[in-house]
Amino acid sequence: MDIALGSLDYSQNKIHPEFEFSGAQNPAWIITPIKTENIVINGNTAEPEIVTDTHKLFIVKATKQPVGHFEHTKPFANNNITLPSGTRIYLFTDGYADQFGGDLTLNSQGKKYKHKPLKNFIMSIQHHSITRQKLDLENEFYNWKQDLEQVDDVLFIAIEV
Repeated sequence: MDIALGSLDYSQNKIHPEFEFSGAQNPAWIITPIKTENIVINGNTAEPEIVTDTHKLFIVKATKQPVGHFEHTKPFANNNITLPSGTRIYLFTDGYADQFGGDLTLNSQGKKYKHKPLKNFIMSIQHHSITRQKLDLENEFYNWKQDLEQVDDVLFIAIEV
């Protein structure tokens, strides 16, 4: 089983909560306004993967193993991050990126959406509210898959701090 698990703790600092994250195959994406300092993960300043005129996308990597039986099991990484105001956290399954679709005239089975286009899409809708982003993500997904069957579960959790 793959999973992304996070916990927000406002008890120490109500303005900049602590975010604790651990993932089995599934990372967390953290998006901050461009003017904020880079986030610090486990005491180390992280570099953003994508930077636009308005936002920065950081990836908190997951442990590359599933939950359950695995031949070379190791402890799951536990990440602690202090979040600046205006931060958005995205936790998700791989179903969105793995969905087949696109230009079906080239291939009747379509191709996978993939993570890079998903990152770019998420960054392109940062000017929208979280509520509006839900609609944007749904529209993008259904426009992509068209009449093809959904291949996996699709779950997105977005939290704004």
